[in-house]
Amino acid sequence: MALRKLISEFDADSDGYFTLLELRQLGHDLCIPYQEFLKWTRTPTGEELKALPLDTVIECIKVFVSRQMKSKQAQDLFKLADIDQSGKLSLTEIKRLLEASDFDVDDKELQKIFKRVDVNKDGELDDKEFLDLVKYIIENK
Repeated sequence: MALRKLISEFDADSDGYFTLLELRQLGHDLCIPYQEFLKWTRTPTGEELKALPLDTVIECIKVFVSRQMKSKQAQDLFKLADIDQSGKLSLTEIKRLLEASDFDVDDKELQKIFKRVDVNKDGELDDKEFLDLVKYIIENK
């Protein structure tokens, strides 16, 4: 819900559609390359759309962020959060990371998500489980 509200602020005329100019500004302010949005303006038949609906813009952002999380940046973020350098992240380390990142996830919700993505049930997240946690939070906020 917070993501939808944030993205909606870039819809200058509040019509639920993002023009190419609005997409350019959104990309600039959120550090998302404009080309990422342009990929979504091309239909399978080759038609060029002049605007994208809000839900498509959100999906585009989710896909972009998910791809980025699989990159070296995600590995670096994992290492940064791994304070004890165990190669796994505890719930406490995840909490610190989320607080520093301004993600608004309450303790009960975080514990629930943590248990859900902790596939091997060892009480810690490896790098793959960490990516699953980040994706879940992004897709459900």
